[in-house]
Amino acid sequence: MSVFQSHHARTSIVAIVQMFFLISFSGVGCVALIFLMIDVFKVAGKRQPEEEAEARNWIETVIGERFPPVAFEDALRDGIILCKLMNKLAPGIITKVNVSGGDYKMMDNISQFQKACVKYGVADVDLFQTTDLWDMKNIALVTQTIFAVGRATYKHPEWKGPYLGPRPAEENRREFSDAQLKASETIIGLQAGTNRGATQSGQSEIDFINRYIIVGSFPTTKELILCKLNLKNL
Repeated sequence: MSVFQSHHARTSIVAIVQMFFLISFSGVGCVALIFLMIDVFKVAGKRQPEEEAEARNWIETVIGERFPPVAFEDALRDGIILCKLMNKLAPGIITKVNVSGGDYKMMDNISQFQKACVKYGVADVDLFQTTDLWDMKNIALVTQTIFAVGRATYKHPEWKGPYLGPRPAEENRREFSDAQLKASETIIGLQAGTNRGATQSGQSEIDFINRYIIVGSFPTTKELILCKLNLKNL
């Protein structure tokens, strides 16, 4: 699985929701979005045994404990191991780990892990939802969250290892070069010729989303909402 595919897997659900949000409001079709959605569906939710094994080995090394002799997802389901991981990376980041109790207590462990991830520097888009693990709906996203935690350790000089995955780029600014902006204008120009009934508002939305497609990232839901509100005045 390539780095690009891994990024798709981590952001697939958010990306799909955002794309449908944009299309439903604009009323304008976007071929680039459709093909991108098809690509996302192909890789979303696909489990990678080698990545799960790598994540498992890393966690065992960090916490100094072996996983119980069960499936990867079963070992993580109660959230205890995940909470132990975060407390090893950042001692005291989770003050109470529930080691007994009903389903509510175990699901609370997962919630505590997610909050700890954000505090540690993991982006919201890299977090799995509780149901992905508890109901085992998307274990691939759980694995990708663990890798996101591994990447975050590089930003903590107090952590001396072990590490999971390659060192990430220091910055990921959403800035566009003149060439990228010119390329986006070319795409819009081509689309304008095939979308003759498009409104100014709809065309501007396509312009907005294409600037993100060119650089290989997705706008946040907040950015999409703000964009839509601004375009209402056109």
